[in-house]
Amino acid sequence: MIRKPLAACAVLVATLILAACSGQRFAALQSEYYELMKSKDALEKGDAFHGRLSGAKFVPADRSAVAAKEDVNGALYALANDAEKVADEARDARTKIGLLRLAGLAAWQSEEHGEEKLIKISLKGQGLCTGIPKNMFGAPRDCALLFGLGSLAAADTLARGLKALKQGQDPDSPRLPAALRPSVEGFTSDFQTNWSAFHRVLQRLSGISRLSPTVRAFFERQRFRSFCNYWSLMQTSELVAGIDDYLPVQNGILCRARGQLGDWAGKKCPSNLPDFKAVACGG
Repeated sequence: MIRKPLAACAVLVATLILAACSGQRFAALQSEYYELMKSKDALEKGDAFHGRLSGAKFVPADRSAVAAKEDVNGALYALANDAEKVADEARDARTKIGLLRLAGLAAWQSEEHGEEKLIKISLKGQGLCTGIPKNMFGAPRDCALLFGLGSLAAADTLARGLKALKQGQDPDSPRLPAALRPSVEGFTSDFQTNWSAFHRVLQRLSGISRLSPTVRAFFERQRFRSFCNYWSLMQTSELVAGIDDYLPVQNGILCRARGQLGDWAGKKCPSNLPDFKAVACGG
């Protein structure tokens, strides 16, 4: 008669110990993520990473800085693996969701390293989010991020493709070859898919109770960044030989997207781009 309560007590103690361990590892992984992101931010802001213009010639970036960023991305991918593993071992849904949010963010920031893992983590987290109380502390933010990670990753993929396209420009002959037209059309299709994904995410966020307005603002800001990247693509597209017949198609896509920006329609893209509000859109 005594053994049953003792056994139940032992299970409870073991569960509490596991929860405490998961919480400690969560905190350690979160701290490691912040430190890695500080390093990545410092690298990306440095001239050595981006390179610079010297007269009409482009001076390549310092390869050691590029390699250092790759090391940080690799460490972020490893952290994503570790956080996902700890999430699998955690006992309560709240901790699992928080760890998966951390794993997803780390996979996203690892760039190409974590593209496949990010989708897996996002789906796993969304499955957990559908079964938790709507008022669970912290979960609305974490679930919102897990729902939207795929759209964030797609926007970054588009940005990297655009960057690669621009790197093909010769400062002495800015005109781009006609062979790049399929790439431009592919990026346009990717943007349309990504734009629709952001729209679905923002609609879904409207149904999450007690969600901080800053989370929605974050996704709106990322959607605007994707819009600006497409506007930048249009500026580059004009340099592709023989593409004049495709430019009205791009213009129409930009105008439709602009009409869905809401309050963000009054914002300006980075200063190196012309004002997109000057684009003529039909009434």
